[in-house]
Amino acid sequence: MMADQKRWFKVWTSIAANARFAEMSLEDVGRWTLLGAATALDGDHGRLEVPGRGKELCRLLRVDDIDAARHALKRLHSVQFEEGENRHGELSVTWKNWKKYQEDSTQAARQKTSRSKKRREEKRREVPPTVPHEGVLVGDSLNQAEAPQAARVQGPSVSSPGPVPQATTARKARRPEEFDPVFEGFYAVYPRHEAKQPAWRAWKTLRVSSGLAEEIMAALTRHRDRWQRLGTASDKIPLPASWLNGKRWMDQFDVPQDPYTKFPRGDAGA
Repeated sequence: MMADQKRWFKVWTSIAANARFAEMSLEDVGRWTLLGAATALDGDHGRLEVPGRGKELCRLLRVDDIDAARHALKRLHSVQFEEGENRHGELSVTWKNWKKYQEDSTQAARQKTSRSKKRREEKRREVPPTVPHEGVLVGDSLNQAEAPQAARVQGPSVSSPGPVPQATTARKARRPEEFDPVFEGFYAVYPRHEAKQPAWRAWKTLRVSSGLAEEIMAALTRHRDRWQRLGTASDKIPLPASWLNGKRWMDQFDVPQDPYTKFPRGDAGA
């Protein structure tokens, strides 16, 4: 039976078939159980000191006097009653084989199982060293003398796939990409010379034809004049790639006229 604070008194399942318990009355089985619970709670390794010169023992065993308690204890299985042997003259009850049947004897086994499980987990986490089939690495060289022994430890070796051709490992040098002459003319005229490669990718994406190139160049001239007239800082001018991706050559804006065109020129207007 389990109790609070991990204190318990075990009643073995064999009690139902035990001949000694079969001869006991239900009252005595109850007394045996109550006495065992009290010993587990207040006793010391199967020995219970009963204070009160028998009154507490009578109360515990549900009997009227100490004589009835003595007779009841004689009927209980695995219980030895002692009277007046301690210095206070109190009663003592000692259980036979208490350590074998009542104390927790599984703690050592549980600890052993836990340690074994921990060792298995540590071994699983360990990665066995890999030994090359042609020799054992020692520093920066191969120790050929230790290779056969290492191969026996590691098991059968796996055949090498052979040397890797140098042609497959060496990357070919990339030739610089050549720009279109028409694009070169656009980039040379554009007032902001930055991010040429993205501008070239935008130019190729547009697939600029000769007609579109003329339209772009004409629009770029208008934009350059406008930026100069407004005093636009160079970092405020769009990057050439952004200008092309945004199709800015299609922008419509008013070109200011010369304010003096409304006045006549020559001698008549002097």
